[in-house]
Amino acid sequence: MKLERVTEDNIEYAVEIQEGLFPNESGRANLEDSLKNGSDYNYYLLYEDAECVGIIGLYSYKEDKDSAWLGWFGIREVFRRRHLGSKALKVFEEMAIAKGYRFARLYTDAKDNDVAISFYKANGYVSEPYENPQDPVCLKIKTLIFSKALTDEPLILWNNRNIHLTEQIAKQKQYNRHPDCKNNDLIEKPVDRRLKEYPKICQLMKTSFPKHEQTPMWMLRLFTLNRNTSFRAFYDGTEFCGLLYTVEDDKHILVLYLVVSEEMRSKGYGTKILEWLKDHTSKTIVLNVEPLKDDVADFSQRLKRIEFYRKNGISTTGYILNDGKADYEVLASDVNSFVPEAYEKMFSRFTFGLYRVKVIKRSPV
Repeated sequence: MKLERVTEDNIEYAVEIQEGLFPNESGRANLEDSLKNGSDYNYYLLYEDAECVGIIGLYSYKEDKDSAWLGWFGIREVFRRRHLGSKALKVFEEMAIAKGYRFARLYTDAKDNDVAISFYKANGYVSEPYENPQDPVCLKIKTLIFSKALTDEPLILWNNRNIHLTEQIAKQKQYNRHPDCKNNDLIEKPVDRRLKEYPKICQLMKTSFPKHEQTPMWMLRLFTLNRNTSFRAFYDGTEFCGLLYTVEDDKHILVLYLVVSEEMRSKGYGTKILEWLKDHTSKTIVLNVEPLKDDVADFSQRLKRIEFYRKNGISTTGYILNDGKADYEVLASDVNSFVPEAYEKMFSRFTFGLYRVKVIKRSPV
């Protein structure tokens, strides 16, 4: 496993990886601090076979120079279950030993975090609750501190010394992840020929998807005669920023197309459109994406798309959709509420029986 130090040249990519792993938390402040001279923060992108598989950090507190703290550590979802987490943790420990640290430590959520807790225990870390009245946020967010001795000497637990978690949370809140996205409340309009952006919309639908995924505009408009089908254009003020085409039944709402205009990409509008959808439905959001295969030329693009949806709370279901031409990975906002049989029927109904698919359980690798 190779480490690439976070620098001014790759910090935006590092932030993208970090926010993909921790969608509700921004580590930008910490990553930027690591670029300053004399900083106690060090962050690295993790690479395995030329693929960036995650991110990891090592930092320390001025009050305790014996402890190396693990920061913003995570393995990207598509690279998990390959023992890369344990491998990266071992690299962190070796780096800490080389720097003269006696203990390795980290903190993590105590609630709804069984996988991480089991992982650290399996790697020899000992947990203790963190409850320091001088660090009030820990009284609201139940937190565990994990520690491990890096030498032959006995482990000294942290024993509730201040880790300044309240200050860290405040740092995270300083950052709006997408400062270019001006308004939280996007304006939506039904797509029809009367929109002045209609020619642009037609071109956008044509250039944003491969040919086998394109549907003629006349057919997309025809399908909207079904009351459960919607085709919407979104605006930030007067600026056209994207499109959303959805189909729904009583359990699911399928995102058939989500596309952001070329001028507005990388500014958070994809996330904002998904947030709008979440605010306007209580149903399980479902969508299909091209699956990850090692031999495809656009592997990185497919991976980025899957991680974008994961970052927005939409994850793999373990099912594959086949439309007679290609296979697609099925993602859902609530994996446990996904009903494959109902999903198949929805496709047939919304296309008036013209389009039939098969949804099958993915074979174990």
